[in-house]
Amino acid sequence: MGYRRRNILSLSEADREVVETIFDEFSFLGPVGRAKGLHLFAPEFFCPWDTKIYKGYGFAGDKTSYWQFLRQTQAQIERLSGCFGDENPIKAIDRFNFWHFTRDRDEK
Repeated sequence: MGYRRRNILSLSEADREVVETIFDEFSFLGPVGRAKGLHLFAPEFFCPWDTKIYKGYGFAGDKTSYWQFLRQTQAQIERLSGCFGDENPIKAIDRFNFWHFTRDRDEK
């Protein structure tokens, strides 16, 4: 629950083992359920994803991929610092990912 008080910008290599262990603890949910569940527990620290998103970034959906996805999202948020206003940056990146990877491209 300590992650509830943190945001993704505080993510460091020291978190890797714990994050990967937590991700594995929820293996019964599958990779999408795990990421979305963790996001519900700590919405400013853990990033949601779906299959099209993690595959779109070239990830496999395992604990190592989730760690890399968190680090990549952290880097995106750092590069876009000041662009999010009052919005949770993870939610903004997730919305971008949805529009870029998940939504039906034939939608009008």
